[in-house]
Formats: sequence, C-alpha cells, structure tokens
Amino acid sequence: MSSLQPRFTHAWQRHLLRALVHAHLVLNTNGNADPAIRCFFDLIDIKDAMKLDCSRRVEQKKDVQPSPVVYVGLWPATVQLPAALVSGKYPNMEPSLYDNFFKFWRNYGGKHHNEDSKEFSHADLDVCHPRKPSAETAVRYIT
Repeated sequence: MSSLQPRFTHAWQRHLLRALVHAHLVLNTNGNADPAIRCFFDLIDIKDAMKLDCSRRVEQKKDVQPSPVVYVGLWPATVQLPAALVSGKYPNMEPSLYDNFFKFWRNYGGKHHNEDSKEFSHADLDVCHPRKPSAETAVRYIT
C-alpha cells in the first residue's frame, strides 16, 4: 500500500462527515446550529477513540494497520461549520457550545489559513457570537 493511498482512498469520507454536519444545519428549522456542532464533536470523539485504539494495537503488536477512520480528515466540515455560524441563520445557539467550537476552530482550523484569513475568520466568529457578540477582534483586524 502506498503512503498516499489512504489520503485518496478516504477522501469521500471527509465529504460524508461534511454532509452529516450539513444535514443537521439544513434540517434545523428553529435557528439553532447546536445539533450540527454536537455532530461535529461526536465525529471528532469517534476519530480520537479510533486513533487511540490503533495506537494501543500497534503498541501491543496486534495490528499494524490503522483503522480507516484515522485517515478521515475533518477539513470540509471544519470549513462549512464556521461559514454557517456566521450566516445569521442560527441565532438560537447555546453559547458554551459555540465557544467550544470557536476554541476548537482557533486551534485546528486556524492552522490551515494564512494569518490574514485566520484573523478575519476569528473576527467573523466573534461578531456573530449568539449571546456576547464582540467587535474587538474585527476592529483590531481593520486597524
């Protein structure tokens, strides 16, 4: 098996994860993105559990092939969710869940952006906070 094969073999799964998050967003009619955010975090938990299981198996020499889930990227869902959160369609979100996603995005999603784009996205998410919108990051961004 080529070292590049898992990346391409599991590309469709990244888009399936995005579709799961998207389904929660589209099917929600009460302006609440909480089910989509929870789904996103559930997917991360599943992926982390599979990575841990794989590491244990490798350490115990029981299995040297990682689970396919280890290769599944979250990037498509990580891009889609912030775009939805700042769209104005989901004003009834649980603030702590929004904050948890923002912290995750800042640590994970921000790594894949250049500094300018990352700062703009942070400002966008801060301005659209469901209970405590803040323009501080936006003002810093434009000054």
